[in-house]
Amino acid sequence: MENLDSQESQHISESPNVTKEIFADYCNEAYSVLLEVKKNEIRVSQFKDANLALRRMLGLFIDQEEYEKCAFLKKFLDENFEGNNDPIFDYRKL
Repeated sequence: MENLDSQESQHISESPNVTKEIFADYCNEAYSVLLEVKKNEIRVSQFKDANLALRRMLGLFIDQEEYEKCAFLKKFLDENFEGNNDPIFDYRKL
């Protein structure tokens, strides 16, 4: 019984890392899509949720020191969305 409890707690403690890894993978995929969006001059400003997602991606890439991606995202945000385009770091709570 004690072994089962330790396995469960190990799984629980690993879950946040897995969640962050999945989030990071999705951010990298989304970044690739954004490169195509920019290349094809597709307007995204009508997608309000995109602003929040991009700001979260920016926060992640700042933490990962992916400065080329940060510069691209910041410029993309400023060109496509008015208002607050600061990074959001709430993904850290995953």
